[in-house]
Amino acid sequence: MNHLGIYSRKRGNKDYISMMFSGEKTVDIKLSDRKIPPYNKIRNGDMLYIKESSGPVIGRILIPKVTYYEIFDPMQILGILLTIQDQVGLDDKEHVTRMFERVAGKRYVTLFELSEPEPLEIPIYIEKYDRRVWIANYHLPIDLKLAYGLDPTISDESGMEFSSEGSNVPYESEKTTGLEKF
Repeated sequence: MNHLGIYSRKRGNKDYISMMFSGEKTVDIKLSDRKIPPYNKIRNGDMLYIKESSGPVIGRILIPKVTYYEIFDPMQILGILLTIQDQVGLDDKEHVTRMFERVAGKRYVTLFELSEPEPLEIPIYIEKYDRRVWIANYHLPIDLKLAYGLDPTISDESGMEFSSEGSNVPYESEKTTGLEKF
């Protein structure tokens, strides 16, 4: 399945988009108050297309592994952040603490690995008018399909057909309580 994720170029003094495409950032984390995408929407092996906020699609990244956490105690989030701090680009424990203070009240965590980044030589502008920052089951525009050498006549890049009863994706993602190590 394809996903479109909208990312800001800079957060603080970090360019997390560049870090994703250079391989310096190998894990991403999304936190929310409600069960909204990407929570429980990503499957192992899905493709994430990166769109810069108010800008073009600049590349894609494979998601080889995803883990979901339902948070019952905010300390679970702190434990997760400490475990993945180097992989997500958090510099030190102070940086982890600042992030934890911003997200301590969140209830749902989506944690996913980033692999095989493929930046576009020429970014592609797409039409997107809503405020969603994540679109699951994203249908690629023809320009984007052609940029990656995909057949524009196939509705899904894998070529799989999907039934109304769910996808035929042959793998399962993990759902945990947040106490396990990623």
